[in-house]
Amino acid sequence: MKLSKKEELVALGSLLYLIGIEIDGNRAGLQEIVDRHGGVESIPATQEVLDKIRAIENAEQEFTRLEKRFLELEREIRA
Repeated sequence: MKLSKKEELVALGSLLYLIGIEIDGNRAGLQEIVDRHGGVESIPATQEVLDKIRAIENAEQEFTRLEKRFLELEREIRA
């Protein structure tokens, strides 16, 4: 089933919102690790830390990709 441009825009907006929540959650998790170790300088490079950073980076890349499509679609609808 093909979505209309407006339906796709709404779907993209919802995805962007969810990815934003995911990014915030991962940042909060990373902040908890920083707090546990008393600052950024004393954090060990554990797999948990690397996984949190990678998750944030991946979600930010996906957000950027979807945001670009969202803005393009929004311009098409307004034209």
